[in-house]
Amino acid sequence: MKTKNSWKLLYMIPLMFLVACATGGQNLTESGDVTVKILPSPQVQIHGVKVFQEGDKLAIRGHVEPHNQVSPTQSLSGWVHVKITDGRNTILHEREHTFTKRHQDGRHLPDFYAKIPLILPMGSTIQLQYHRKSH
Repeated sequence: MKTKNSWKLLYMIPLMFLVACATGGQNLTESGDVTVKILPSPQVQIHGVKVFQEGDKLAIRGHVEPHNQVSPTQSLSGWVHVKITDGRNTILHEREHTFTKRHQDGRHLPDFYAKIPLILPMGSTIQLQYHRKSH
């Protein structure tokens, strides 16, 4: 009887690992491991932000939408300033990340995506702010 259960366990562990990898892991904003602060912008709204630890890289995704969109094809340009601090307010990462609004295979993909070489400590804060591209 123990042997049957042992084999089930041996099959379940790799399966759980594969499912976690395929889904990108746990959203750290939902688990409370990280706080996301979105600074207001008169031009756009940043929303739907999700943060995942993918191995030794931190992935941040979200949507950037204009407040007053004239048409669905309206072009939006600029960047999202990302500032990451730990629980002691030490800056771990600070940089502008560009974004594009794209459609692929009929699906709407996140407007903003940043992959940062960082293992995020618990209690960290991610601050996001939109900046318009100057012409």
